[in-house]
Formats: sequence, C-alpha cells, structure tokens
Amino acid sequence: MKKLLPLAIVGVLIISGLVGAAGLSEEKNTGNLQTKNISFSQPLLNEQNGYITLKINGANNEIIESGNPMMPIYITSFMFSWNAKIKGVTCSFSNVKEMAIDKKIIPVAETIIISDEYSAQNPVIKENIDVYESNELFPDSWYTYSITCGVNSLNQ
Repeated sequence: MKKLLPLAIVGVLIISGLVGAAGLSEEKNTGNLQTKNISFSQPLLNEQNGYITLKINGANNEIIESGNPMMPIYITSFMFSWNAKIKGVTCSFSNVKEMAIDKKIIPVAETIIISDEYSAQNPVIKENIDVYESNELFPDSWYTYSITCGVNSLNQ
C-alpha cells in the first residue's frame, strides 16, 4: 500500500470536532431546515492479524464491502413530509486531525455461507488491490446521501 493511503484514511476518520462532546449529537428542526451536529472521539487503534482495526466513539456502523478497509461510519436519517422539496444537503467539518499509522487497516472478510462451519471459523481476508494499492483516499468522499420515500417504523 502506498504510504499516503493510511495517513489519508485516518485523516478522513478523525473528524473529532463537529461541534459538541464525543459521541453526542444534537438535532434541530428550524422551519424548513434540519441540522445535526455530530462529534467523534479519537480513533482507538488495535492490531489484529498484522492489520489495524479502528473504533471511533460516535460512529454507529462500518463500511462492510468485502476486501475494502473496515472503516467506522455514521449513518442517520431525516424525515420530512411527503410533499417536502429538498433543495440540498451539505456537510461541514471542523477540527479535522491526521494521525500516522504504520500498518494497513484490516479489510472486510469475504462473505461466507452461514452453514459452512469451516468458512465461519476461517474467514478469508483478501485485500481489494484497487483500494490498497491506490494513492486515492478511501472512501473517496467524506459523505454520501440518498433521498428516498417510504414508510417509517411507525407506519407513517
């Protein structure tokens, strides 16, 4: 892996000051504008099988694409009335810090068949060379969003 990739990946993750204390979020609805402030802790690094694993307080999920680095992420949803017109989505970041790491971030193991006992005990960890040998950041953007319509957990 190129030396810049680990630095860049961790740099992207260390979004340690999006206003507020570690792991807390604040949501506001001001008329037609909804905002959410999120904060993350410093990453917790552990070594596992020659790789580094990352944990970040405040993240609520992980990127789990086989072969790609297992990265902590934050996912949230906003609910609007069915006739709302969404004019844009923006994210801003503050207090971004970088951290040097000396090993690769552990890739997500390949998907296994639940009934295959051997596979479950010996997951196959194989790096996606398009990501691990690239000079590009992974993931390639700081945030993504999708606008969908449906029924929430309250059947509304």
